Amino acid sequence: PLTEEGATGLARFIAESVRPGPDGAPAPPIAWVRGSAFHDAARPYTLAYTCNSWTADALRAGGLPVSPDGVVLTGGVMRQAAAIPGACRAR
Repeated sequence: PLTEEGATGLARFIAESVRPGPDGAPAPPIAWVRGSAFHDAARPYTLAYTCNSWTADALRAGGLPVSPDGVVLTGGVMRQAAAIPGACRAR
């Protein structure tokens, strides 16, 4: 359940996650695979900062009570997301 302010924060986080080009705007994709664009990230992927850590940071930027601390695998962020009142539940 995102508020309008949360959606704005989430959109800003996603935009800032793409490495900027020389003009400061997000750089064009570095690759296309089966119709999906891949952009160079502003923060590199490491064993300490994975796609799941990034997802937790994104949810937090959206104003949700999620922390990237200790998140490595999908379950680390999904358990936090499932605990949010009004969150979608897996079936």
